Amino acid sequence: MKSLKCSRVWLVLIAVLVVAVPLIGSSPVGAITNGMIDEDHLYVGALIFDFPPPIDIGLDFGWCSGTLISPTAFLTAGHCFFLASLQTGLPMDAIPIDDLFISLASNILDRKSWRPVASYETHPDFFVPAGGPFGGGNFHDVAVVFLDKPVKKVAPGTLAPLGLLTDLEASGELLKAKFTVVGYGMNEDLELTGDRRTASSRFLSPLYDNYLALSRAGQENGGACFFDSGGPAIIEVGGTEYVVAVHALAANFECEGPFWDFRVDTAVSEAFIVAAIASNG
Repeated sequence: MKSLKCSRVWLVLIAVLVVAVPLIGSSPVGAITNGMIDEDHLYVGALIFDFPPPIDIGLDFGWCSGTLISPTAFLTAGHCFFLASLQTGLPMDAIPIDDLFISLASNILDRKSWRPVASYETHPDFFVPAGGPFGGGNFHDVAVVFLDKPVKKVAPGTLAPLGLLTDLEASGELLKAKFTVVGYGMNEDLELTGDRRTASSRFLSPLYDNYLALSRAGQENGGACFFDSGGPAIIEVGGTEYVVAVHALAANFECEGPFWDFRVDTAVSEAFIVAAIASNG
């Protein structure tokens, strides 16, 4: 993983975000690979960018995936706004609020499920490192979006406690752990459905300071792909499901190899999320 070429990694990062994704072949793109329709993780939704993508995907809007972490706060990936900035020509912190929506529906294509957004924050230290994420360290790929009104009747997801993955690695439990990945992205047939889907994935050693690598190897394993950016990687510990990372990178345009999620159980991520919620209510 550390030897991935910068150009390849960043082309795939750009492709992972819905609003700037190039099509693969002639099919539009849409959900978690080798997974199934998800009716359980009601706190997983989509951040919708209500403006036309730069290429024809058959829709006049795009999205990233994400997680409701409080009645008004929605966790997603910072690069969603970076690429929205590239698309619109506006600064990352100036994407029009009126063009942003959150949906927690099992299928997000119906605009009736879209909820207005009040504000958002990306990590102030987000950057695109010249050496790619593994050569450039922590590029702070996290953002929090705030809804105009609190969500009712949906229990928020639970963020992992500080250092959970590090502790599981130290105890040897991480090597055998199963992760649940959820999102609205591309499926194995490269179809755009708008459905929330889920799959199981396995840890791929080593554990990076800021990234969690997951494998699709084995018949039962699936993984994140295009349009899944910002969606959660979830692990169950002691009967509680914890969100430990957000989907960030795929290894190739076919989404057949490993993928990397940005950890939110680190001190830097936790401090940003807590401060963003405190300042936005």
